[in-house]
Amino acid sequence: MTADTLLPYIDLNQETELPFIKELSRPLHSRDIVNSCRGLKLNEALLSEGVNFDLKCSMSPPLRTALSDFRRFFTKCLKVRESDVEGAFQVSIELDDSVGPNESFTVDVFYSYCEIRGSGVDGIRRALIYLEDEISLRRYPALKVGRVERRPVVKTRISRSPFASYRFGTGWELDKVEDAYPKEYLNRLAHCGVNGIWVAGLFRELIHSKILPEITVDDTKLQLLKKLVRKAGLYGIKVYLFVIEPRIQDDRDPVFQTHPEIRGSKWGNYGRTLCTSHPLVLQYIEDATAELFRKAPGLGGLINLFRGERTTACCSPPPPVSGTNDPKRPGGGRPADYVKPCPRCAERKMEDVYCDELDAFYKGMRLVSPDAELIAWNYGHNQMDLNKKILKNLNPDIHFLDTFEHDGKKEICGKTRIIDEYSISYVGPSESFKKLNSSAKKQEKSLYAKIQLGATYEAASMPYVPVPTSPYRKFKRMRELGVEGVMQSWIVGGFPSIMHKAAGEAAFSPLDDEDEFLKRLAAIEWGEDNAERVAEAWRLFNSAYYLYPFSSPVFYFGPITKSPAYHLYLEPQGNIAKPYNWGIGRDRVIQPYEDDLDKWLGPFTPNEIIKSFHIMAMLWERGLCELRAAAANLAEKSPQVKQLAVAQAIAIQFLSCANVYEFYKLRDELPDLKARAKKKAYEKMESVALSDIKLAAIMKPLIKIEPSIGFQAEMRYYSFSENLIDAKIAQVTEMLVDLRKKMKKN
Repeated sequence: MTADTLLPYIDLNQETELPFIKELSRPLHSRDIVNSCRGLKLNEALLSEGVNFDLKCSMSPPLRTALSDFRRFFTKCLKVRESDVEGAFQVSIELDDSVGPNESFTVDVFYSYCEIRGSGVDGIRRALIYLEDEISLRRYPALKVGRVERRPVVKTRISRSPFASYRFGTGWELDKVEDAYPKEYLNRLAHCGVNGIWVAGLFRELIHSKILPEITVDDTKLQLLKKLVRKAGLYGIKVYLFVIEPRIQDDRDPVFQTHPEIRGSKWGNYGRTLCTSHPLVLQYIEDATAELFRKAPGLGGLINLFRGERTTACCSPPPPVSGTNDPKRPGGGRPADYVKPCPRCAERKMEDVYCDELDAFYKGMRLVSPDAELIAWNYGHNQMDLNKKILKNLNPDIHFLDTFEHDGKKEICGKTRIIDEYSISYVGPSESFKKLNSSAKKQEKSLYAKIQLGATYEAASMPYVPVPTSPYRKFKRMRELGVEGVMQSWIVGGFPSIMHKAAGEAAFSPLDDEDEFLKRLAAIEWGEDNAERVAEAWRLFNSAYYLYPFSSPVFYFGPITKSPAYHLYLEPQGNIAKPYNWGIGRDRVIQPYEDDLDKWLGPFTPNEIIKSFHIMAMLWERGLCELRAAAANLAEKSPQVKQLAVAQAIAIQFLSCANVYEFYKLRDELPDLKARAKKKAYEKMESVALSDIKLAAIMKPLIKIEPSIGFQAEMRYYSFSENLIDAKIAQVTEMLVDLRKKMKKN
């Protein structure tokens, strides 16, 4: 068997080497942060005379990495050297599991020394990062005297690389020799509190199976996984293999010729499932999983999206019936008889099929690893009854993963709307998550939360949305529900940012109240002198983002992802961007700038969306005033100036998106207007188009400051870039010539 050849990778409108990869590969600690005017304050210990380490535990590679980072922070950011002379500040480090679960730590700061006790190396790492943060917020080599104790409450926090390939013509990341996880990127994740990353792959391309040898393609990719496990482990980050298994196979696959007895459901011309009601398939799953953990020692766990995204078991949900009005599948789905059911599984309860399958994965994992995690994910809507049944029968050591926000309700534009995707503008949890969590707690089962931090499809071409209030509130509510694990990214939103930093801080106890939390976070990022101003900016950003006109058609099919590079046409185009309007299709074909306004609305009117984005931009601008003031005296290439660039880009995106909606609303109304009204409409269209050209021009220098702006990680493509903005300005300028001709004729 051979793997299908991937479609060619398109590098149009993007760098051959994505510029932000180089940026994230640079050392985290490289700038002098000391404010020499500050001086020492009451109840603070001074560290400027040098630092000396007293290590009361054996050195290991992860501990060496953590200490190396800490030393670099002192030498590069504080200009303080390691020294054993009299007067040097002594840092005593000791392993002590009695301080709490893994990652727990206690720090006692005295005037001439401090004592760190950490639960495992991960606890010491967290303590060292905490001390870096405390010094960073002061912008001075000083620490507050006293004791600090911290314990993880949300213990598993999993993210991923925003530039790792994920299907859609670019291939799986384990197909690539390029490094999607540079060491300093992992270091940044660790400083944001992330302790897990997920990496996607296929069993048949990773593992040679003794049970079903016909199913194997290649195992060379396993070497890349093993290498990443070792490298990420140096930063206290576990690697989780993300799979959708057992994967449907081609109906003509040799495995079905050799073992016809394991044939499962037939899915049109797409393929056939491996029947998990057959003992041989369960034996294959167990053996393959054990081999995976055997060949990749130290693997943190397995995340199996066992139902919802792709076809796995015989009882996987069928595609939509042709003619159904599914907004994610315009034009309907498959015919009603597309699936030929498996007679074995048809006689069984669905929850039994899934639990037997998941138990096989668990048994294989436990044959090799005593502490790896199996996370089982059923993605979809309106599955409460099935999820409860699965939870009831599920092995209590398997963590069930459920979406935190999906099916939530929120009042938007005066009406109650359903949250049908990941959201930063809605905190959650939804009632369905709360009910499932309650059911899990009664059965002493573990429920993890699936969210998407950094950015969601609400603003998928932004590296992150600076509203740390949202992760603070999400994690606070998780803690109240007893949720101990979170998968906090999908494809977009994986850039290290204040959003992940906020989540990492909120995952630990004790938790400050919201205002103090935001001010401390702002101080770490911008210094204590700017803390109140930056925290206020974030509050205003959050108030603005709360008003987002949330609906899948708005961000799947509307112009938001491609604004402000969106084209404006006088005549209806009729070209469709599919499956989503993000700039490039899954076949790596560049999409048109479609102009079907009705497709972009969801439950809203054009005026509601236009008004929402304008109000959001107005509130956001108030926050920008605070942030600009805080950044006024900062160096041109400082991290804070980059944060300001992202915030400014988001405001432009709001306004540009509103412009596109308004332009096409006016254009589509033209045929029904009388002469005088038509003239006013033309004048307004001209004004909107000129505004959009101006916004596009303002965006260009922001992309130079922060090159991740405009990058849509799921499609691994720039939805807007300097090149695309130039093309948009040229197109709209040319369109305005024709528009003005029509205005004269009118």
